[in-house]
Amino acid sequence: MLKLIGWLIKASLFAAVVLVLGNLIHWRGQTVSDQVKTQLTRAEKSPTARKIAKEAKDVTLGYTNDINTKTKSVWPRSAVERYHASSGSPERAEAARKQDPSPERIAPSERQKLRSLIHDLNNGRDADISAY
Repeated sequence: MLKLIGWLIKASLFAAVVLVLGNLIHWRGQTVSDQVKTQLTRAEKSPTARKIAKEAKDVTLGYTNDINTKTKSVWPRSAVERYHASSGSPERAEAARKQDPSPERIAPSERQKLRSLIHDLNNGRDADISAY
C-alpha cells in the first residue's frame, strides 16, 4: 500500500515538472506547450485524422442506433407515454407520441444556423492559434 502511495506521489510530481517545464522552455520562439497545441491542431486537419474520426463516428452511431432500437421496444420515449403505457392503453400512448414531438428533431433551418455558427467558431479558433 505504501509503495502504491509512493508511486502515485512520484507520478504526480513528474507530471507537475513536465507541465511547468513545458510552459517555461522556449523553442523556436514559442513555448513547448504552444508548439504541442499547434501541432495537434494541424494533425486534426489531416486527411488521416478525418478518416479515423469518420470511422469512429460511424461505429458509435451504429452502436447507438442498435441501443436505441432495442430500448424503444422496452421503454416508452417520454413521461407522457410512460404514464399512458402504465395505464394499459396503447391507443393513448400512441396519441401521446403523436402530440409530443421528439426533442431530438431539429428543423433544417436551425441545423443550417448551427453549422454556420460552428464554422465561424472553428475559423475563430484557427485565427487565435495562428496568433501564437
